[in-house]
Amino acid sequence: MSGEDGRTLRPDPRAFTTFASRLTRAKAYVGALRVFEAQKLLGVERNAVSYNAAMVANVKRDAPLEALKLFEEMVAIGHEPSVISYNVAMGACARAGDGARALRLFDELASKGLTPDAVSVNTAIAAAEMVGDDARAAELRSGSHFHSNHGGDDDGAAPAETRDAADADER
Repeated sequence: MSGEDGRTLRPDPRAFTTFASRLTRAKAYVGALRVFEAQKLLGVERNAVSYNAAMVANVKRDAPLEALKLFEEMVAIGHEPSVISYNVAMGACARAGDGARALRLFDELASKGLTPDAVSVNTAIAAAEMVGDDARAAELRSGSHFHSNHGGDDDGAAPAETRDAADADER
């Protein structure tokens, strides 16, 4: 691509992600996913943040299994999922009725050295309740998961509040 002055223009992955996130906030989920696909067709790098934006669009359009496919694809091609990536994937599992998988993702998040945030913990609590694991739900509510073999950091700090995934991806 070249601009009016003849200089070569390089597509910016952040511009695509910002546009997709804004479309998602406007409830134009299919449009957001088209932007994500356009990145691939145009050869623009798709990073973990752009995958997160596409996953959010899928969850919000009630296509949680599509969001989970994107999470798996992102990991398979070597992108490191962030806490936001895990939160969106765990939320997709919950929407799909797979609380056990959401809990496995929560444990994986912590085992990778990432610190669960309030969204992570609340989603894991809901997942534990979904599968009838009252002990795990109580453990998560108490904050003791930060000291258990389920993972998390070991400083005992309460999870930090987080922003909406679509907003955080834009930054």
